[in-house]
Amino acid sequence: MRQILFQLGFICLLTNQAANAESTILQKGPFTSKDGLSIFVRAEGPATRETPLQTACFFEHQASGDVLSGGTETFNEKMGGLIKKLRDNEDFKGSELETLVILPPPGTVPAKKILLIGLGNPTTFSAERMKKVGSVAVREAFKAGVDKLSFSPNVTDAGVKAVPVQEFDQKVIEGVLEAFRIQKKLNKQKLVPDVTLTEFTLEAGELNVPSAAKAVEAAIKAVN
Repeated sequence: MRQILFQLGFICLLTNQAANAESTILQKGPFTSKDGLSIFVRAEGPATRETPLQTACFFEHQASGDVLSGGTETFNEKMGGLIKKLRDNEDFKGSELETLVILPPPGTVPAKKILLIGLGNPTTFSAERMKKVGSVAVREAFKAGVDKLSFSPNVTDAGVKAVPVQEFDQKVIEGVLEAFRIQKKLNKQKLVPDVTLTEFTLEAGELNVPSAAKAVEAAIKAVN
């Protein structure tokens, strides 16, 4: 009897440890913009993030093969290789600011919808380009009518490291805030529907979370 109770207790301990591990994903925020948008930085990728709309960014497709690593590679694998197929078939080339909204196949990733955004030519990549990408992501979220948007830059996963992560993260958030502000302004003028978006999550590798948080704070100061 004691042995059975011990085994049950041990199983409960392992279950609690697993639950605690899931609940301790590194996260910073919320950081609140002047216009009321809550921004989080979270050490989680698109393969596991549960969200109404998940954004993933990709450079132009290379006929010789695209570089996929880290969270981007896991995302593609969990989608059954769908991202690679879309790019190989040129259904999504990854041209600068190209967009494609898809529904993930059942049983793959937890996001309700996925927004793919093209980053263009990797050899001419700049932080300013990510500002445009951030704006596009938010505008697509407005079209979708979602209240939460998660964003995965996927820049370093593609092997592009010419621009420091904190620098392009800041530009992403600046673009997000500017697009959000314009939408709020136009809504007051009754020119666009009500703004439903309340929360934006910037996904980052665990080691990059502190610098990403600094990037968010810097962007809020710059735009406000």
